[in-house]
Amino acid sequence: MANNLLTKTNIFFLVGLSISIPASKAGMNAFLYLYVLSSMLMLTQKNIVLSDTHRRLLKGSVGVFLIGGLLSFFSKGSDNDTLVYLQKYAYLLIPIALVITTKHNAKTLRWSVLAFMLSVGVCLLIDIYLFAVVYDFFKNGVVRIWGQIGYSRWPIVVVTAISIALIVQLNTKLGKRTLALMFAVIAGLFGLALSGTKGGIVAVAILGMFYLAIQARKHWLIIPAALALIFIGINTTTYEKTIGHRFSYETITTSKSTLERIAMLKTGMAITKHNLANDYNYFLFGGGIDKPEIPYQAALESLDESTLQHISYNGKLWGHTDLHNSYFDQLLKSGLLFSIIFYSLVILMVVQGYCAVSQSKKFKYLPTMYFGTLSAYVVFNCFYSNFSDYAIYSQIYFLGLAIALPIALEGDQQTTST
Repeated sequence: MANNLLTKTNIFFLVGLSISIPASKAGMNAFLYLYVLSSMLMLTQKNIVLSDTHRRLLKGSVGVFLIGGLLSFFSKGSDNDTLVYLQKYAYLLIPIALVITTKHNAKTLRWSVLAFMLSVGVCLLIDIYLFAVVYDFFKNGVVRIWGQIGYSRWPIVVVTAISIALIVQLNTKLGKRTLALMFAVIAGLFGLALSGTKGGIVAVAILGMFYLAIQARKHWLIIPAALALIFIGINTTTYEKTIGHRFSYETITTSKSTLERIAMLKTGMAITKHNLANDYNYFLFGGGIDKPEIPYQAALESLDESTLQHISYNGKLWGHTDLHNSYFDQLLKSGLLFSIIFYSLVILMVVQGYCAVSQSKKFKYLPTMYFGTLSAYVVFNCFYSNFSDYAIYSQIYFLGLAIALPIALEGDQQTTST
């Protein structure tokens, strides 16, 4: 009875997390820890046998998570930094938790994906309602609509959902289901336009190039058709109001947003160079995730006047709490040592995900779309500081789905054969 209850609660927590990733920061907080904990309990209490590959993932994920917590003790952050780290980086355990759950019940992966996609769909409908009814088609001015989780988080969730929809579409015969999937993709693209984020548009453009490359090999006419649709789309009033003006040459090169980002990158490089020469503790262990602005400001005050003039913009210094670049932001907040083990774990997950999707005979084109999606993530993370933010959840979730996919497909085959 207790084991059966554990299984049901584990599935409930997974579905809750899948719904929350597109829709609720509070839900992500609540369901992530409960889901990971219940998955680890299942591993110890049920006869779940992990392969050598998945045991490496288990050891790597738990090891990096715990070592990161230990390293946070030595950061220049506040006394709460370790607790904040444990809260922010628990997502590292999502892929192995998905493997454990799918090992026990192969159908749960499908339920999770369905819950995630339905949640994205509901959030898109809310955004479209806001655009059409509340803001009256932006007749009185443009408002950036960011779903239910805001700013940098929503666009990458939509890109993830579009990727999943395109993968299914590539493996679906022409018919009502294909039309429904393409309609969902169009709705996602519209949602990205409403968000007004350059990073989201660039990310989906990268994903789109991989998708069109696949389609061109099957039907070369898809390229001119797609280009025609893109041409029509970018010449609509809605596109120009929401995102088009943000891609003009003047906006990209001279806008306040662009110049602020450049200033942040200059500042990040200047502080890193200073830390390497003068503050090994900051360089190796970081300035902390909680209140990083305190050691950041102290480092700025140590820079010479000519450097400060070089990195300032509009008479101000930028990036105290957010460098708007995941890679630099993590280096300064968590330090070089954690960054090395973090990227080592990510590389392990990426390689395992590639090996997993390459095994699939049921779904075609998975490796290409897998790398297309990851390429979109890599570029998107250059625009925002995501590694200690909710924006990373959909990315790590996608990696977990890829790693667990062969287990789910094998379970489906066994169910069919019996």
